[in-house]
Amino acid sequence: MLNVIDRMKGLFYYVTHFEQRIIPAIINLRENPKPYKRSGYLTIRRKSDGRVIVLFEIGDCPQFKAKKYFELSMEKGGRLFHHPGHISSWQSRDPEKGRWGGAIATNELIVSFSGFTESLDEAAVLVFVTFFGWISDKQAGKIAKISNNFDYASLRDRV
Repeated sequence: MLNVIDRMKGLFYYVTHFEQRIIPAIINLRENPKPYKRSGYLTIRRKSDGRVIVLFEIGDCPQFKAKKYFELSMEKGGRLFHHPGHISSWQSRDPEKGRWGGAIATNELIVSFSGFTESLDEAAVLVFVTFFGWISDKQAGKIAKISNNFDYASLRDRV
């Protein structure tokens, strides 16, 4: 069993990858309607029981947006946990209730992000989980198809 220090090193590797590779690629996407957005919250929880394993601030989230992004990242993943047949929070999306896309389920985890447009939130998560082999490219494509997410392919090609 890994000790706590080894686990933290692994988690920081994941977060570093998100901050140093995915965020800059999103900022520089031609299709990005809000390139000034550079931060948000990444949540990783267990699929089996919904417990949050880690929640990280990615980038330097503006104080006036931090609470909103934090709550949205938590809500997206929690909602996906409560819909066990779903693989994407887009499947239970309801803008009138403030329920957005941006969370996906792997075999063992639910990963969510909030800080960009919901399409870019989902694209970032898809690139993140495929890079680490938590889902296949084929599975990521299936999830992107549910939401008609064209940002995923562009982002994947840039990262």
